[in-house]
Amino acid sequence: MPNRVIKLALEQQLLPELASKYNTIRSEVAYGKDNKSRIDFLLTGDSSQAAIYVEVKSVTLSQDNLALFPDTVTTRGQKHLRELINLVPETTAIMLYFINRSDCDTFAPSDTCDPKYGELLRLAVAQGVIVLPYRFEITPQGISCLGLADFLACEPILSTS
Repeated sequence: MPNRVIKLALEQQLLPELASKYNTIRSEVAYGKDNKSRIDFLLTGDSSQAAIYVEVKSVTLSQDNLALFPDTVTTRGQKHLRELINLVPETTAIMLYFINRSDCDTFAPSDTCDPKYGELLRLAVAQGVIVLPYRFEITPQGISCLGLADFLACEPILSTS
């Protein structure tokens, strides 16, 4: 579901951080080392604009008002971060977190569940990968985008439970 919602939001230019920076959206495009990875979305504009690579991850884990990703070790997620790091600075690389929780207004990597992922996410940010943790409210009536959560990436966040 998150990829369908994000694709619709991209088609309608509803994400302010990306709006008007592209006119073409392609899904599941091969990229990375030996083209063995697939990016969720490749956004392109005119020839003077760099392509924008967007990887989407669904976030369901929380601790109070803090959304956390991942909820378990994710070697696939680690691979995606490495691939995004390898894209910058030649192009724009974005890790978009689809936060399925309207009760969370902050986001951080879950160092308790996957310390390597947290380390790689911090490296990705330092290398120029853009992190967009979008909050969504999902109800029987529909899905609403609540905007960006605050991103806490500097210090490892370990569970207190």
